[in-house]
Amino acid sequence: MVFALLAYLYYSVAVVLTMASIGFILGSAIMAGIGVTWNWVIVVIGVVVGILLAVAAVALNLPAILLVVFSALGGASAIVGG
Repeated sequence: MVFALLAYLYYSVAVVLTMASIGFILGSAIMAGIGVTWNWVIVVIGVVVGILLAVAAVALNLPAILLVVFSALGGASAIVGG
């Protein structure tokens, strides 16, 4: 039972961290796509979107399918945006 609880907590933390990193990638890619040239604005918006997506992952108890969809969008924006 202890190992099951640890595995679930590990999965939950991994989902939150993944959603936060994908949010940062999407936020910074959108700002770069708009044409913002100030690096600090791109980083701040990326961090804000990452925090919002991490909070949404905790509050909404996001299933694995949303994790797959957001990771596909984040990967696509990383490839296209450079």
